[in-house]
Amino acid sequence: MTALLGGTFNPPHNGHVALAATAEARFGEEVVVLVAVRPGHKEVELDGDVRVRLARAAFPDREVEPDPYARTVDMLEAGRWREPLFLIGADEFCDFLTWKDPEGVIARARLGVATRPGYPRDRLGTVLAKLSRPERVEFFEIEALPTPGHSDDMVAFVVGSELIFTGDTLFKDAVGGGDPALVRSSVMDVFMALPDAMRVLPGHTDETTIGRERAHNPFVKVWSGAEPEGAERVEVGGRPATLLVWSPDYDGKGKAWVRFEDGSEAIVGGSRVSR
Repeated sequence: MTALLGGTFNPPHNGHVALAATAEARFGEEVVVLVAVRPGHKEVELDGDVRVRLARAAFPDREVEPDPYARTVDMLEAGRWREPLFLIGADEFCDFLTWKDPEGVIARARLGVATRPGYPRDRLGTVLAKLSRPERVEFFEIEALPTPGHSDDMVAFVVGSELIFTGDTLFKDAVGGGDPALVRSSVMDVFMALPDAMRVLPGHTDETTIGRERAHNPFVKVWSGAEPEGAERVEVGGRPATLLVWSPDYDGKGKAWVRFEDGSEAIVGGSRVSR
């Protein structure tokens, strides 16, 4: 049996990848990614061919195909997959009754609906109660850890005990910009509390592991006390500052944690630092 993850993928992001990985672990079914080339429900900025290429880059180990149908029910009526599991997110399910022929969709496919901790169940229940075959809908949860700092609502998606999507908070050898105290707390109190063997998929750059970052990430080594803060005097946008940490970054320009003369701190891109 096959699970289908359809969408515009305009562009694909970590939430899509986490959904596919969690569904595969939960249902034990191969996930095929279907990119709606000419979606009938929304406008997209990127051409279909571009979105297919982006999806293949985001899902390198999965089958990715262009979906020529404008609506999900039309794709299912074509009959290529027999009794597939069609995967959607909780927000999409809340709009499910506005889809073209929702009853036709659940007649031809089971629905796997991904939720997250704290999602209001009453919203899901309202939709479920209006379907003639609610037993065709199964909910599963994607574990999400709050990791504020780069943004106030940043979360990291966890898949089992093996994989975490860290978004723009933790990278190989670096961390994301944002409020230094919050970024530090998210990295040290959340990520560094995880097992060393856990795989880390950042929003940019190469895959890494928690153990690798614990041992080699310059920010983690200083924040853990394994190495002292730096003392080099620099300027950031013309302001005198002390360079506390310097690290490589995915853009090749470096990342810096600095302290200004008034005691305030910042995590900034290396291009802003004059050494």
